[in-house]
Amino acid sequence: MLQWGVSHAGFMDSLVALVPLARTPGWTIAMPDASRQAIMLDPAWNQGNYTAQPERGVRLWRDILSFLAARAPEMYRDQFPPQPMQVLPWLRAQETSLLNAFDANDWLYQNWAHGGHDIGTTPGIQGGTLGKSRAFEAKTLALHGNGDLLNPEYEPIEASRYIRDVRVVRISPGTVTDHTAAGGGFPADVDFLNHETTQFLEVVTQHGRRLR
Repeated sequence: MLQWGVSHAGFMDSLVALVPLARTPGWTIAMPDASRQAIMLDPAWNQGNYTAQPERGVRLWRDILSFLAARAPEMYRDQFPPQPMQVLPWLRAQETSLLNAFDANDWLYQNWAHGGHDIGTTPGIQGGTLGKSRAFEAKTLALHGNGDLLNPEYEPIEASRYIRDVRVVRISPGTVTDHTAAGGGFPADVDFLNHETTQFLEVVTQHGRRLR
């Protein structure tokens, strides 16, 4: 989302960025790479020439990325007291329900592209990654997860330091819903996002007057 603010700096008056990164850090490259290997090492993947989802690989990919990297220990602690072993049938059910949510090859290409993202490579603008943050003209609201393991919190905060007009907000600071905080899975997070975004847009549009 921050890429829009650099590539099309004069296009928008305001920008709401959810769990943003100026460039993909090493940790956020390494973790999805493990999930990629889970798919590619499944014989059913067949070098990408499969006729049906490589199920074993996709299930392991989901475990690594969606249920480890995108969640936090506190979430499992709060979700499965006092029977933590119940997490295993829950995990199997989640894998099954999401089995066809993405095509395996589509995910691989998305992930390769994501790993190489860096606003510092944007053509036509001088300066490195952080320097190009100064190209932002839009007023920006940057929202990041509490306890995010996939996109560590310090990354969105650091990315926002050089944006000229930015408000940085931790999503639902009283709870730990980590990377999933921006995904709409928890009603309290949705309410928080709606509230913060509405307040932000009310300010930047002067209560809608600038839209009329």
